[in-house]
Amino acid sequence: MIAVLYCIFLGFLAFIGTCGHSEYHISLDRPADTVMVRSTCENSIFTFSSESGIGGAEISLAGREWPQSLMVRLRYGDSKGFVRLEYFSAGTENLFISSALGRGVAPYYAVDAGETVRSQIVGTAPIQITEHPGFVEIAIPAVLLDRTVRSLRLTWIDVYRE
Repeated sequence: MIAVLYCIFLGFLAFIGTCGHSEYHISLDRPADTVMVRSTCENSIFTFSSESGIGGAEISLAGREWPQSLMVRLRYGDSKGFVRLEYFSAGTENLFISSALGRGVAPYYAVDAGETVRSQIVGTAPIQITEHPGFVEIAIPAVLLDRTVRSLRLTWIDVYRE
């Protein structure tokens, strides 16, 4: 009986250790910008430090699949947060969405094979953008991150620019 429980326990530990949390390749538009990633099985948080308040990044999925929750945090440096996010966009091979602080629900658009955003609205999705001391946090809508999506393109502009 103890041997059976021990085998179940080892199986549980093996399951926890191989939850398949995602790994990423990240390319930043501006050399002075930096990114820090914190990932678990359920979520990933990307914290971008953007010296100018204007920037972008390409996040490519190197692991198996996107986590259930994907958050983006934007700040200027160690302690200075964005003043007011004027523009934020997230796009994939299939869809594109843009918003700003205080907007809430945003339309999303189809993207064709030439990476041109079509003018036809495909649907709407809640895009939560929240101010915190030291950063602005954006919850990436799940509609963008289906199993076929391998990369996510982000752009941002803050009202205050140095």
